[in-house]
Amino acid sequence: MQPYVGVVLPNLVEIINRPNTPKTLLENTAITIGRLGYVCPQEVAPQLQQFIRPWCTSLRNIRDNEEKDSAFRGICVMIGVNPAGVVQDFIFFCDAVASWVNPKDDLRYVL
Repeated sequence: MQPYVGVVLPNLVEIINRPNTPKTLLENTAITIGRLGYVCPQEVAPQLQQFIRPWCTSLRNIRDNEEKDSAFRGICVMIGVNPAGVVQDFIFFCDAVASWVNPKDDLRYVL
């Protein structure tokens, strides 16, 4: 995926920041960004500040499932690579973390 991050990520960031985007598209975009960040954190993490707020608000309302799990694992890796990218919108990240009902034990440790 690394060679494609530069092509795909700007489009995903544009979608997640676009006003009036359908809820399901926002959720799927956030999941995709999270998964992309999980496999290529060095490439995606520098852009964290550009999408962290809408990413958090998109995923805070979905039920616990594998997609949400993988997206959160990715965002946690990205925050580890670029912690400054979440500072301005940290409260939104806390709110998204609080939306979990029952995360898997290993994810709970990371969160």
